[in-house]
Amino acid sequence: MTDRLSPGNHVSIDYSLFPEEEDKMSIMGNFQLLELAITNIVTNAIKYSSNKPVSLALAATDTKNIVIVKDSGIGIPPQDLPYIFSPFFRASNTSPFEGYGIGLPLTNNIIRMHKGEIIVESRQDEGTEIRVVLPSKR
Repeated sequence: MTDRLSPGNHVSIDYSLFPEEEDKMSIMGNFQLLELAITNIVTNAIKYSSNKPVSLALAATDTKNIVIVKDSGIGIPPQDLPYIFSPFFRASNTSPFEGYGIGLPLTNNIIRMHKGEIIVESRQDEGTEIRVVLPSKR
């Protein structure tokens, strides 16, 4: 299947952290909104890494579900990190890329609405790791 949005992307799914008990991966919430939030994070990872490899991992504990998206892209400058969830803010190194600065604020609101959190670790010119932590349905 060809990806029409980002042809040539290299997204891999790491199942090594996936729990043996499948029911641990249940989340209470709005499927469409959560799908939009995760899709936005993965799409950003693809876009800002110019089709370098992006990994997606899923993990779960007894109380939390975790989605980890890691890229090898441009990263976020340290001075910009505090503002990435502010509407219309774009990091200082993103000018070559299209965007309006609304994706991450929307994603953050969706995750917070589901009583979750987003943890961002980034190094400029090395890449970004975003962890979405959501409460388990259990």
